[in-house]
Amino acid sequence: MSAKLISILTLTTLLIIGCADDVEFPDAMISPIDFETAQLADPNATQDLVDFRNKLVEVSYKGVAFGHQDATAYGFNWVHSGFPSTSDVFQVSGDFPAVVGFDLGRIELGRRANINSINFELMKELIQEAHESGSIITLSWHAANPINRGSPWNLNGLINRILPTGDRHDILEAYVSQVADFINDLTDAEGKAIPVIFRPWHETNGHWFWWGNETLTSEESKELYRSTVDLLVNTNDVHNVLFAYSPNCALSEEEYLSYYPGDEYVDLLGVDVYDFQDENFVDIATTSLETIARLGAIKNKPFAFTETGLENIRENDWWTNKLYPVLQNTGASYVMLWRNDEKVHWYVPFIGQASEENFKSFISRPDILLRSDI
Repeated sequence: MSAKLISILTLTTLLIIGCADDVEFPDAMISPIDFETAQLADPNATQDLVDFRNKLVEVSYKGVAFGHQDATAYGFNWVHSGFPSTSDVFQVSGDFPAVVGFDLGRIELGRRANINSINFELMKELIQEAHESGSIITLSWHAANPINRGSPWNLNGLINRILPTGDRHDILEAYVSQVADFINDLTDAEGKAIPVIFRPWHETNGHWFWWGNETLTSEESKELYRSTVDLLVNTNDVHNVLFAYSPNCALSEEEYLSYYPGDEYVDLLGVDVYDFQDENFVDIATTSLETIARLGAIKNKPFAFTETGLENIRENDWWTNKLYPVLQNTGASYVMLWRNDEKVHWYVPFIGQASEENFKSFISRPDILLRSDI
């Protein structure tokens, strides 16, 4: 074990112990996660899923796995045209993201393609390819408004009707059934289920999604999350999923836990923080990761920086000047940058993008991990 790794782990442990004096670690442990006692949300989880959770922890010993949304489906001035796939990260660095994310939005409507126009059958193939090549897979879900089938940002309608106590719970059941069918169809070349991280109802403490704080109380939000997990695991027999909880920012434990559905429903603690160039990103992101690091130790769960980025990377040194200081020595399993869509926005550099050289410097750090590093 390198001196740098020991330093990272020691600093993280001191941070946790200093903020949570009642947490005790066995002498033989250097990780706050006790594999013997850490429970998963799914009581019938496969051993492969348990091993997947353990891999997330083990990755954090080495550094932070770098992730990119829709990495192999499209990028700046290209769309997927055949296998083996490419990606903007690969074109710039010669390696692929260690974490690859996709979104299931519109699967609930029975559509052939998702909210970002990726065909779901192609998505399955991309997931299989990324998994068999060594990447970690995450799934988000920008679901359509269940009352009026509007966009995820449509706040109209009484959303609490889809809760178990509501008169339209059947809508949620149908929505989740479509997700379950997709996830249950994710298998490798040998027919074994591919383990994935599923991050439903992200940023639920924000006001921009129909599942956010403009339409649901904190208790209703918790019930939505719990019901989603229950429907996937117990009704639809999905047993290859780690469930991630990821609100927007985490400036205190009280804030973070205000929408938290409970330990028995969550496998990974996450947080989403974007840089809006208001000079607060580093402080907010650092505090947020410190918060979930403490809670991860207390709750015996891994944690990750589940969404971040600076739109169009308008600062050429953003990678080493802002993101790296936020990530360094945190113990986070991974960081996920959002997608590259040349018609809308981009969050990782492509060949010729102004931050390309700085990005190369960022990923050259030994604790920033790409696919070949994990």
